[in-house]
Amino acid sequence: METRKVQKLGYSSLGISLPKNWAQSNGIRPGSLLSLAVEDDGSLRIRLGPYEEFPIPAEASVDADAWASSEGVTRMITGNYIVGCNTIRVKSREELSAGQLQEIHEAVRGLTGLTIVNQGPKFVTIENFVEPTRFPIDGLLRRLHFLTSRMEKIVLGALVGDAGATLGEIARMEMEVDRLYWLVVRQLLLAAQNRTVAAKIGVTEPRHLLGDRVVAVSLENIADFWEELAADAARRFPAGRKPPKALVRAVAPIRQRLERLGGRRGTRMGAAARRARRQVLRDDRADHGEPLPRIPGAASSGDAGSADVVRTPHPLPIRAR
Repeated sequence: METRKVQKLGYSSLGISLPKNWAQSNGIRPGSLLSLAVEDDGSLRIRLGPYEEFPIPAEASVDADAWASSEGVTRMITGNYIVGCNTIRVKSREELSAGQLQEIHEAVRGLTGLTIVNQGPKFVTIENFVEPTRFPIDGLLRRLHFLTSRMEKIVLGALVGDAGATLGEIARMEMEVDRLYWLVVRQLLLAAQNRTVAAKIGVTEPRHLLGDRVVAVSLENIADFWEELAADAARRFPAGRKPPKALVRAVAPIRQRLERLGGRRGTRMGAAARRARRQVLRDDRADHGEPLPRIPGAASSGDAGSADVVRTPHPLPIRAR
């Protein structure tokens, strides 16, 4: 940190000199163009080059032969998507196999805004047509919250024997959650790189980026959990077979408590979400100070003599991000 004295330049302008080492390392010479941006805390950020409202769209090339392992190409496409690449070219020295093409198509379907615009025997060109400022972060998080709440309602409804609970919807909803999750991650990374984008998608302070990321990861993990529970319930209770009465009695109070908590969370996903998330956790602890009833067959935490507490799969498994 350096301290420099402000000097008067001309009739009304003020100025300071740039640190010599910083100017040399950035190639700044007389006549170089600098961009100035005022930060939220009142500080001034200086960058070399002209002001750009949006960063130049990045391009990436993926060698399909080098990433021939299981889901290797999918991971590369997803990774380049979330770091902001708008053009992704998948190439192969030989003709792309049917398996590779299927993997590419499935990866494109799983990411919002991607479209295959050109294809040949040895390459596939993917373009992103999503305009980042059209997707505010709070709106995406509210949608994620709605989907996970809906999945919770369907799965717990099936476990208590509701006739209207259709577990077949869960897999489709989890795919939509995944698409929204990757879009949220992409938006947050773009916001971290460009303050103009951040302001237009509702990120007014950089410190909110971490909180929004934590919320997105938590909701995506919750969706994974409900998908796994739905698949297990579908195997144990095929169409026409009702769950045991003991399971229904155990799940019913848990379902009621989650519905109350979920309703409160839903009202706090708007403009005051960041202030209210901490209070939601306090309310959660207050509401659940007493142990939840144990589901028959579920593992319990603590010693053998301790009160029965439902063990949730925490930490939930996180697929490679």
